[in-house]
Amino acid sequence: MKRTIKISIIIVINVIILIPSVFIVIALGIPTKPVTSWKYGYGSIPDSIAISSDGTYLAVGSRGEILLFKQTEKELLWRFQSGNEAFYVDISSDGYYIAACGVNGDVHLFNRSSPIPIWTNSTGLGLLSVAISKDGNYIAAANYPEQGRIFFFNKASSSPIWVHVNPSTEDIGFSDVAISDNGSYILASSLNGNISLFNNFDSNPLWTYKPGFSLNNPNVALSSNGRYLAINGDSFVLSFNNSTPIPYWVYNIGHSEFHFGHQNIQITSDGQKIYAAGDQIYMFNTTNSISPLIQSKSFGYEVITAIDISLDGQYMAVKGSGAVSIYRDFSKIWQRELYPDSTIVMSDNGQFISFGTIQNIYFVDRTFPEFIDDFNQRLTIGIIVIAVSFGIEAISIVPLTRYYKKWKSKRIKIQREKFQKLMDVSNKIRIDMLRNVLKLSKKEINERIQRWQSEFGIVTEDEFIIFNKDEMPAILDLLDESYKEWTDLEEKKEK
Repeated sequence: MKRTIKISIIIVINVIILIPSVFIVIALGIPTKPVTSWKYGYGSIPDSIAISSDGTYLAVGSRGEILLFKQTEKELLWRFQSGNEAFYVDISSDGYYIAACGVNGDVHLFNRSSPIPIWTNSTGLGLLSVAISKDGNYIAAANYPEQGRIFFFNKASSSPIWVHVNPSTEDIGFSDVAISDNGSYILASSLNGNISLFNNFDSNPLWTYKPGFSLNNPNVALSSNGRYLAINGDSFVLSFNNSTPIPYWVYNIGHSEFHFGHQNIQITSDGQKIYAAGDQIYMFNTTNSISPLIQSKSFGYEVITAIDISLDGQYMAVKGSGAVSIYRDFSKIWQRELYPDSTIVMSDNGQFISFGTIQNIYFVDRTFPEFIDDFNQRLTIGIIVIAVSFGIEAISIVPLTRYYKKWKSKRIKIQREKFQKLMDVSNKIRIDMLRNVLKLSKKEINERIQRWQSEFGIVTEDEFIIFNKDEMPAILDLLDESYKEWTDLEEKKEK
């Protein structure tokens, strides 16, 4: 009984170890969906990244080169190389046109089919910001740090439609430029914090806002139709209507950081909500915001240097110190612990996100933000887990086999002893019955015993035979027959 319990325990332990091990391997090593997130080993920090509206195409500007990916196919379409200067890029909504500018002063326009520019304009000035309209028809580029200039182009020509030059009294460059979806409005910020709004047919600004406080190196954003404007610089966030240089409101967020090629301010497509990054993320009502609608301290970063949002603001990609995260309605749905060095961008529907580190360019699908190398790593762990479990299985088979052999031997011995006793008693009854009741001679008794042995395999001292199911009825019949003979004789005696 105790040994049977031990065997049962060993079997249960094996099942407990093996079955979970299989499920662990499945969970760790087998993707449940197609792996659409991936990364491209690059070995250089991207200076800027731009993504098409649906997330299919991704343009990357870096030291001396521009790359275009069809990220849904995990494919590098082409690479443009020139010198060793930083490039800044933007891309049209459909991903067909790519605008780029470089510190070397060149403005390039590409289409996605070729790394050979459609045209190039060499301004001779260091350019650190570029924007292309959603429809791809207009391009704006701004220079830094010389006397500020903005170059505004139509895609059809490398000659600018107009060039704006900052007055000589403001001999300072521009830090950022943005453009409305159809190219009707152009918004630019100077390094000293001046904000200028242009239309697409005049180099003179519609208006210029000159802050009476520190607003150095501000980032700028425009709503889709260009009606609403958002600014984030130094410690201040501002909101404007395009009709006037008087802001709706100014809010001090305490701290914000500016990095070329990064974006710390965003506005929804309809212009109703503004998102600003500092040591926290703030969401404001564009036209009426005495205080933020949401002020989140839950991000856990020392400082947030770049954010991007879906058109409606439901999804948000955040780049902070030591991690990147994706949020839905300010609730975190994914985070990866690493040190992103580039900006972070998000497709208009919030499904695709991209960012860069010193080693890789990452492409993340929000609906399944896992990378194939993660699965490979976890599959290795899974294989180790199941190998260990099989090792335990193999080790446990040794005592299990030993217990089984002992159990089988003991069962056979018990069966043999029981059967031997049965046959001994049966033989004794039969011999007594044959000798005393039926009055057979010794010779006749021996003949009958030999017949039983030859026909039914009665057990002897050196032989153990287990009768099969076909033999048992005959043996039982024989016993019944002998018993009946004996009872008949007993009844006759009594009479």
